[in-house]
Amino acid sequence: MERRARDEAAMTIEMQLVSGAPETFHPGALAYSMPYGTAGTRIHVFCDRVLGVSSHELGGAYLGHVMAHEITHVLEGISRHSAEGVMKAHWDVNDFYQMVYRPLRFATRDVDLIYEAWERRKQAD
Repeated sequence: MERRARDEAAMTIEMQLVSGAPETFHPGALAYSMPYGTAGTRIHVFCDRVLGVSSHELGGAYLGHVMAHEITHVLEGISRHSAEGVMKAHWDVNDFYQMVYRPLRFATRDVDLIYEAWERRKQAD
C-alpha cells in the first residue's frame, strides 16, 4: 500500500477549523494556507467568519468553496489567484449567488497547475 501511495504522489493535507480568531489576525480573510509547507497544518479556515454570512442557505456552499480554494493552493504548491471561479481572490455577489446553485468552476490554468505539481511530486519521490 505504501508503494502505491508513493507512486501516485500521495500527500497529507491537514486543515484546522478555527473559531474566535481576532479580526486583527489576517483581517478580512476567510482562511489561509501555506502552500509551500510540506508538513503540519497547512490550511486554517476561520469558521466563524465563513459561517457568519446572513444566509443559512449560503453557509455550507460558502464553507465548501473556501475549503476547495485553500486545498487548491496547497495542491498547486503556489499562492496565486484566478480572475474568476473558485480560485478568484475575492468573490462578489454574483459568485455567492452561483455557489448556492452550482459550484464555481476551476480555471483551466488552475487544473494545469494541479497536474504539474502532481507530476513534480511523483518525480521527487
